Amino acid sequence: MISFDSQKLLQNSTVIETKEELVRFLDEMNDSDVIALDCESAGFYKYYFKVNLIQISSRHRAAILDPQAIDDFSPLVEFSKKPGREWVFHGCEFDARILSRDFNLNFDKIFDTLHAAEILGIPEIGLSSLCEKYFGFTLDKKLQKCDWSKRPLTPQMHEYCLLDAIMLIPLREIMIDALKTLNRYSWATEEFDFLAKIRCMEPEHHNIRDFRIKGSSHLPPKSQLILKEIWNFRESIAKKIDRAPFMLLPNEALLEIARKAPRSMKGLETVKSLPHSFLQSYGKEIITAVKTGLLGEIAVLSEPTPSKHVPPEKNRFLAWEGELARIMREKRDQIASNLKIQAPILASGDVIALIAHERPLKQEDFVRKGLLRKWQADLLAESFIEIISAAQAPRIVKKRKRRTPRKT
Repeated sequence: MISFDSQKLLQNSTVIETKEELVRFLDEMNDSDVIALDCESAGFYKYYFKVNLIQISSRHRAAILDPQAIDDFSPLVEFSKKPGREWVFHGCEFDARILSRDFNLNFDKIFDTLHAAEILGIPEIGLSSLCEKYFGFTLDKKLQKCDWSKRPLTPQMHEYCLLDAIMLIPLREIMIDALKTLNRYSWATEEFDFLAKIRCMEPEHHNIRDFRIKGSSHLPPKSQLILKEIWNFRESIAKKIDRAPFMLLPNEALLEIARKAPRSMKGLETVKSLPHSFLQSYGKEIITAVKTGLLGEIAVLSEPTPSKHVPPEKNRFLAWEGELARIMREKRDQIASNLKIQAPILASGDVIALIAHERPLKQEDFVRKGLLRKWQADLLAESFIEIISAAQAPRIVKKRKRRTPRKT
């Protein structure tokens, strides 16, 4: 176990609510070469995603930045532009992208403790598990689904969110040593460089909403049409008041209404899972939605869901390429097992499918085409090329036209 005292940073930490306070704090941090960041949102309670807190820590100072109070983050934007400074995250794909998008922050150099744990082959990669492994204590996650839009912050909220940032820098230093011991530090830095490049891309929508909820597939078509209408009505209310839809009307109530199809207030009152407050406020609108659903066209149910879009590349995937991908997956699994890391870290199933489709025959082509990073290609490309070279595409035999006998 490594000894690290987080209490000193916690006791000297502060909550920053004005631009002037932010400027003073960043001036004190200006010489720091490593900065840890984390953020919290009340997305569990709200319809629209919004960063409610930003936690920032160096080796000697820590603070919570309050976006609900600070109206100008330009000092932090300028601070983030200093070249050579390394930003530490735990799972940066979302946090770095959302902070770049919403606050225009710049992260040219990244260290990600989650990805470092994966490359090290650590089974439990959650931040709390890593703190237990290296420091002997776990982070209390009781407040994980706390409403971070509430003010003022309680002492428990203050400590909970700050520790997520404070622990990252000492964790980084331990992991650098571990990566170098296993000769995997270059793997990690290449991965981090890749993450820094993609951080400016738009984050994937973290909450794609669609009326096809768990249990809806068992409903008859007319009930599904009712469900769709009630779902859309609930969405419209949730948007207006910026509230998580399920907190207004639970999915159980949606399914029960869709099954019973009540067309009167008396019928609606038999829906046990329908909150009384929602019934009182929107009962008439629910009945209207039910009637609209009953009159709907069944054809609309065949529209594709947003989350089930199939990329055009997969439509061109041939059956024999699937067998080629299977053989490469087996080889990847064997190499990953020898390295004691999870197989998808070397190459995901989707990437291997693409390799089977592209069939590159030179190691540099794996990297040039964006199929693998260099460190992954160093481990996999030689074996994959052997498999691809040994495989033969099935010959396409043209069918002869059948001769029809002449009429005599």
